[in-house]
This record gives sequence, C-alpha cells and structure tokens, in this order.
Amino acid sequence: MTLIGAELQELLDLASQYTRAASPVMRARDEACRRLQGELRDVLAATPSAAALPRLEVAVGGRQGSYSPLAWVRIYSPEHSPSATAGVYLAYLFAADGFRVYLSLQQGSSEIRSGRMRPVSDPSELLARGAAARTAIRDLTDSPLGTGMTAEIDLGWRRLSSVGAYSKQRIRNYEYANILAIEYHSGDIPASGTLIADLYREITLLSALYGDVALLEEASPLLADTLTLDMDDDHGAAEVQGLLREAAIRRAVELYAEDSAEARFQGLGWSVRRVGPQHLGYDLDCVNAEGATLHVEVKGTQSQGEEVFLTRNEASHNDPLSGCEAQHALYVLSGIEVTRADAIKCTGGISRCVQPWNIDERALTPTVYTYRVPGL
Repeated sequence: MTLIGAELQELLDLASQYTRAASPVMRARDEACRRLQGELRDVLAATPSAAALPRLEVAVGGRQGSYSPLAWVRIYSPEHSPSATAGVYLAYLFAADGFRVYLSLQQGSSEIRSGRMRPVSDPSELLARGAAARTAIRDLTDSPLGTGMTAEIDLGWRRLSSVGAYSKQRIRNYEYANILAIEYHSGDIPASGTLIADLYREITLLSALYGDVALLEEASPLLADTLTLDMDDDHGAAEVQGLLREAAIRRAVELYAEDSAEARFQGLGWSVRRVGPQHLGYDLDCVNAEGATLHVEVKGTQSQGEEVFLTRNEASHNDPLSGCEAQHALYVLSGIEVTRADAIKCTGGISRCVQPWNIDERALTPTVYTYRVPGL
C-alpha cells in the first residue's frame, strides 16, 4: 500500500516551521520529499500502462543553496522538460502556509535575464501559455477526466511575513504557471486509491500535451479502467477512452505531417531539428550550409486544409515585432487518410508550403477567447 498520503500530510505539517537555513525541520522536510519521491517512482513503475508511458522521472525541489518556503516534487519527461524552468510537467506543490497541497500540471516559470535564471517578470505570458495549453486539451478536461481540476491555485505566499519579495515572486509565478491542478486540504488527504487515480488523470493530460501517441492509443483502455476508481459509471470511462483515441489520431496526423515536412526541407539541403515539444511557436528549426535559419510551422489535417488553427504563440512568433531574425514558412499537409487496424496509420496527403510566410492580418480570424470568471 502506497504511503503517498502520509508523506503529503507530513510535508504540510512541516510547512509552518520553515527556516531559510538548514535546521532539523528542513532536514525532516528533505527526508519526507525523498520518501515521496520513492513512493511516486514505485507508483509509476506499477502503472498498468507503464510500458506505454513516456519515460517519466521524479525530482525533489525547493532548495537552491538556501531553502524555499515552498517544497515541491515534480514528475517529468527529460525529453520534454529537461529542467523545472522549461517545458510542462507535474508537480506536488505544498502551500507555504501548510493549508493545502496541489497536484499541478505546471509550466516552466523562469527566464534568463541579465545572464541569470530569474522568475518570469510578465505574468500575462504565463497566463496566456496556460490558457493555450488548456485549450489544446479542452475535450479531455471537459470530460470526467477533468473532474475537480482548477486553473487557479493559492500557495499561501500572501501570509508570509519573513520572506523577501524575490521568493514571493517565485511562488506567485507557480500560481500563474498552473495549467490545471487538483487540490488537497491538510487534514483531509484522500485515500490512496483516489490519489493514484488523480495522478493517472494528470499523467494522461501531461501525455496529451507531450503528444505521446503510444500512451493515448495503446494505453487508453487501461487508463480508462483505472480511472473508474474515481468515476461512478462506466459511461464516463468509455467517454474518456473515446476522447483519448481521438487525441491519439490528431497527434498521429500531426507527426505524419512533421515527417513529411522534415523530408521536404532535408531534400532541399536544410539541416532540420524538431522543436515542437518546446512550444517555441514553430515545429522545425532549419539551418542551411550558408548559415541561414528557417522556422517552419507544420499543420496536418484530414480536411482540405483551407483553414488551419494557430495558437497565440504561433501567431505572435510570426509577427515582425517578435524580433525573430529567421525566415518563416508554413507547411500544410491536407487530405491525410487515417486507417485503424492494429494501430493508427496515416497515408497520402497533399502538401503546400508558404515561404516566405508573413501572416496577413486580414486572413487571421480570432475564434476563441479564454476568460477567467470573477470570484471562482
């Protein structure tokens, strides 16, 4: 039986005794974090779909020289999130006042300024990226998979009196960087079955953002069975399973289009590197023998491809005001045929490449806005 709940509660109990320097309480916090790390590794290894999961690792945070008021333990793919400052990952975030802990789908919230890694100074950037991530997985989060998840979290920094402005800003950025979180209150930590089911739910969303087709396709029946731990009827689990299959098809179409684009530009003499998982606003980073750089946005679709969807990040990267000095291209592979026998298979398609690609504002139609409802 896993002891995740016991470790979560112990870390909350220790929060109110925080000291910046090493102390018996902080050493006890370190030990509790390491025990939680071990428990999470065991749970990941025992996941019914472990063979299909992306390679996930577990790391302990909350200390860089001196201790942070906020302890955290993160679950991540080294490929997609090489550090806590980059990419998307899961994290147990312990409120500095000890009132609550969140299992949070997080994004990196730091940037390089003046030669050092510092908290992102503009919270609107983190909020926009979080909204874009939620939009990308909206079908899943609107299903029973997203039950009880919240876009807003409170890590207790407002009630800290002995902590400087820099530490408070870093904690505040974790709040801004939250994509979707599940909240647990001190003294009311759920049973192990619920904690594990919640972890699997968040891992599924993480894998959807990572674009892990193997998990979404091959492991969806197993995940749907596991998720019934936290659902009252078979209909909800079946709905989730269907959405996971649809997400797997969409991602397979995207990867097929990227394969096509990569082959095209390599054939034209470009050295091609895929950077889509880094969410830079483009999918292919290309360099030729003369040292010229080309950023390619790739879109794959089963339709005729008259319209494609752009995220805010993709549209703003193409803007001349972004400061990007690379050339830009849009590669669209339309009419892709998808068959499903033992696995998803994509064939065919008609390719079109717009190069140079400069977005005509008259052809850009806003279709959706995210709005934070006051008081919720």
